[in-house]
Amino acid sequence: MRATLIVVLMLIITAGADAQFRQGDFEFMLSGTVGSLSENFKYTSKVNPQFSDESDDSHSYAYFSLLPSWYIIDGLAAELELGLRASEGSKPVQAVVLNASYTHPLRRSAVALFARAGYGVSNGYTIPLYADLVPRTDDFDVNIINLGAGVKIRPGGSGLIRAEINYRIQSYERDTELSTYEYSFGALSVLLGVGIILM
Repeated sequence: MRATLIVVLMLIITAGADAQFRQGDFEFMLSGTVGSLSENFKYTSKVNPQFSDESDDSHSYAYFSLLPSWYIIDGLAAELELGLRASEGSKPVQAVVLNASYTHPLRRSAVALFARAGYGVSNGYTIPLYADLVPRTDDFDVNIINLGAGVKIRPGGSGLIRAEINYRIQSYERDTELSTYEYSFGALSVLLGVGIILM
């Protein structure tokens, strides 16, 4: 089994890559991550011990995104991320992020390294936090700063496999008559994806 895995990896790494992520190429990816969030809350009053509150909750979530990209020059692409997060017990959250992405193919290999950065908005946190402190609204008022790096593998033809370490900072501000609330949340996740490149 181990020898088979090594042979498969060698074929992927040494296979000739037709696409070099050149100017005018179009790339279309479907990427996503899944996870679970758990929280435990306990409150006991020191003044009145009978007044207390406790909760223990966990739920799963999934975030998927469509990523159409167009290579402006060799290696450099404008990438639009259209994301959707589904979470147990919560309304879906939508996100729109515009990224600049740079892909560097390794010589005589089907492997390419890439990095991306961008800014976008959503109507809630794309990765949930503490039962979603930020409510979903009709307004896209959650700001997103997106950073990612990873590999793209061309197993053959025009197909792509993508693995990415992604870090995003999500921030939200809410004003009331008496106060202002500011939330900021950083999330690190692994995104996996598949797609095609059209030349």
